[in-house]
Amino acid sequence: MPARSIWGVTPREHIEAECARRGRDAVVADCLALLDGAEDPALVLSLAGPGARKYLDGQ
Repeated sequence: MPARSIWGVTPREHIEAECARRGRDAVVADCLALLDGAEDPALVLSLAGPGARKYLDGQ
């Protein structure tokens, strides 16, 4: 059974929710852009959850 994060959903559920909201193709394209060096804090937070903030604010 997948582990739930501290905010109550699994990583898979984070991604599925973002795909439902924005469309799978858009999410995949933006993830590829992240891998290519683009910065998209909103996408990172939507996929990784609140724990990602510490990586976005330099802590």
